[in-house]
Amino acid sequence: MNDSNFEDVKPSDVVTTDFAKIIENLRWLKLATPRTDNQAMQEIMPLLLAVQHDKEGSYGNSWRKHGEIRSILPNIDRKYDRLSTIIEAELDGSRPKLLNNRPSGMLDIQFDELVGESKIDAVADLANYAILYMGWLKANYPDAFNTWVRKNVPNYARYNVKVSPPPLE
Repeated sequence: MNDSNFEDVKPSDVVTTDFAKIIENLRWLKLATPRTDNQAMQEIMPLLLAVQHDKEGSYGNSWRKHGEIRSILPNIDRKYDRLSTIIEAELDGSRPKLLNNRPSGMLDIQFDELVGESKIDAVADLANYAILYMGWLKANYPDAFNTWVRKNVPNYARYNVKVSPPPLE
């Protein structure tokens, strides 16, 4: 199946071990008390994953190609700088603020041109780089990552995460 044909995908085509594992890891959400920020994250995370999926198809692993110091952190810095520049320009009036409503009668293409690379684009890229960095840390520093999981992730959310026990004192 190629990525451009996703609209033809039936639910039975999508059920894979990885998908099942993701659902299994999130089963605690069904019983959790609804929280506003978490609800927003649940809606946004699949969108970020799809954006990253397509970008990886285009760019490969260039985000980490030269390691932590020469690739990963500079990419995060670049997106932070871009976001900062956008916000500063909005504040000083040299750039219009992020528009919430399309002006009446404006076509999609006109609105897209007016918005350009938006604050949302920069935040989405920054979020994806941060999540990718977490994956890189997990792969390169598994013991430190396991310690982080043990200290920070509640037990109810650790279903398929392999966490080593704390060291004996």
